[in-house]
Amino acid sequence: LAYGGPGNDGYMRTFDYTRTAASINPRISSAVVAADNSTIAVTFNEPVYNATGGSGALETSDFALTLSGGGSATLGSATPTSISISGNVYTLGMNVSGTPNGFEQITVNPVDNSIYDATDNEASTSQLMNQDYLFDKAGPAILSTGSLGLNNSTIAVTFDEPVFNTNSGSGALEASDFSFALSGGSATGAAVSSISVSSGTYTLGITLTGTANGSETITVTPAANSIYDVNGNAASTTQSNNTATLLEGRIATITSFDHDGSYGQENSIIRIDSDTYLLAYKAYGGYLKTFTIPADGSTVTQVSSLSYSDNNSSYMYQNDLLQIDSDTFILAYSGYDATTSYGQYIKTFKVKPDGSSIVQIGELRH
Repeated sequence: LAYGGPGNDGYMRTFDYTRTAASINPRISSAVVAADNSTIAVTFNEPVYNATGGSGALETSDFALTLSGGGSATLGSATPTSISISGNVYTLGMNVSGTPNGFEQITVNPVDNSIYDATDNEASTSQLMNQDYLFDKAGPAILSTGSLGLNNSTIAVTFDEPVFNTNSGSGALEASDFSFALSGGSATGAAVSSISVSSGTYTLGITLTGTANGSETITVTPAANSIYDVNGNAASTTQSNNTATLLEGRIATITSFDHDGSYGQENSIIRIDSDTYLLAYKAYGGYLKTFTIPADGSTVTQVSSLSYSDNNSSYMYQNDLLQIDSDTFILAYSGYDATTSYGQYIKTFKVKPDGSSIVQIGELRH
């Protein structure tokens, strides 16, 4: 030993060290669970045996397994199902039942009077480095489905953990990662039309076939092998907490069309054939326009337009529009005419059934 001593002098000393017989008990230095949770590899700090005198290979009965924590998996047996030996590493088979969620802690202890080192020191049944956690094998689960949007337009879905659309823990969920099923009531079908996410809540757009009467149950299901947690576990297509009751249907907006981009008041509309409509309204002047609208209301298309009064006047009120015969229409209104000034007017028009033309044919200021 070299050291600094009194008076700032330097010293060197030699020592005679006699090692006494080993009296340290063998101990577990690590315990590591396999990725598939089928085994746990137990490493000792020195060679060990199942009998005194340094003899006898360890057996499954020399170990005891316990499982604790908040998971749902259980052990089928406290005794390992198998054992393999490589040096000081003992790989023990485990009979795990159920699906681990990663919160289960497995503990390995030597059985009393079962494991010894070469100098007959017994391994304690109480160890420190003898625990590990099972790997999470549970797919993400739907926690809730609720918050239906106006007119059953959307449904909000939350999961119990972050989710992705690839098994590598990346990728945002898409509408195609979900499906809907509908039962009961008067609506006959539902499809996922859109998806948005905010703070872990996925809002799915709903396209309904038919109108809900409030007794329909909608079921939200992950598509097979489409939604994963960060560990690559797929969400099951069998879920709980994944249903909601639709709201009773009301009049729902199917589409919208701005028929005048600057001004449009005193609207009066009538149907002139199966899919054609005639509209009278006030803008900066009076206008007649025709539109086609299919029976499902999915589109509104303007066909033709006619100005029936002074374009510079906004003095147009009380448009009353009536059909006289298949292609003749009468319009009564209060308004302004460049020739006759302010007054009450009746005008007649010819409108083709397909809406392709509008022609004024008569006028009376009454």
